[in-house]
Amino acid sequence: MTDSYFANYSFENIQGKEGFDKVATVNIRTSDIMLDRQYNPTNDSYLATLPESHLMESAGLIPDFFCEAVCTNTDYPVKLDVIASIMNEVYQYGGFSNIFSDKARVDESGVYHFEDDEPLAPLVRYRPTHHGHLECLVYECAITVIRDTKTNEMRAGRFD
Repeated sequence: MTDSYFANYSFENIQGKEGFDKVATVNIRTSDIMLDRQYNPTNDSYLATLPESHLMESAGLIPDFFCEAVCTNTDYPVKLDVIASIMNEVYQYGGFSNIFSDKARVDESGVYHFEDDEPLAPLVRYRPTHHGHLECLVYECAITVIRDTKTNEMRAGRFD
């Protein structure tokens, strides 16, 4: 497992050289490179009023946990139980080890339904660039669903 989800690039070695009078540090998350990201994938009218930065911040480290699980998984075909287990290990608090998966369902568009609760539109959808049939949907309150779009198999949990 990685110690950090961020690659830190510093341009201090060029400070003072001709044409480079500013020093910049850029943080790049591995998940930004390895995952395709779609904000408000169901075009929810309320979520459309929020800035993308708010939606990204609401997802927190969940895309990094998903990225870690997908990138370190060596099984093929990919099994959701393995992805869920790796995400739980990285998170360390058992996000998928609760009762969500048994009572939750996600419709074809990605809207989350749980018993008598109001449906939730996903804030962000993440898909690995190399496993296009897997996705991670992040909802309000850190509710998280991983799903195989080929088989419609899914796991739901909470990563707060």
